[in-house]
Amino acid sequence: AHEECLAGFAAWGATAYPVPLSWGATFDPDVVRRMAAAIGRDMRSVGVHQGLAPVLDVVRDARWGRVEETIGEDPYLVGTIGTAYVQGLESAGIVATLKHFVGYSASRAGRNLAPAPMGARERADVLLPPFEMAVREGGARSVM
Repeated sequence: AHEECLAGFAAWGATAYPVPLSWGATFDPDVVRRMAAAIGRDMRSVGVHQGLAPVLDVVRDARWGRVEETIGEDPYLVGTIGTAYVQGLESAGIVATLKHFVGYSASRAGRNLAPAPMGARERADVLLPPFEMAVREGGARSVM
């Protein structure tokens, strides 16, 4: 079973946590790791195995309609905080699912599902590092 868990386990009566932009604003991977572990424990207590989080999209345009789901606009910050979330969730036995498809946040004119024109260097230097960090350092076992 899988569930959304971006700002807490998305279930009736579960604890709601701050959105990912707040995680980035803390610059505190440890607090995010502990929050994610608590979310993971809540999920495991009812038999959930996979969590659909964290969002590792790097913000490219503030007009994009899903900015509140992101950690921020700096690839290193997104990677560091996102990796801490993965570590916390995975420590509770929940499979963390990295979101979304790389490049999704770079859509033209900030529109959802618009073309995302970019060169190989921008993709490699800006959009991919958070995903690589979360897999290599965080041990993420799933990518959306």
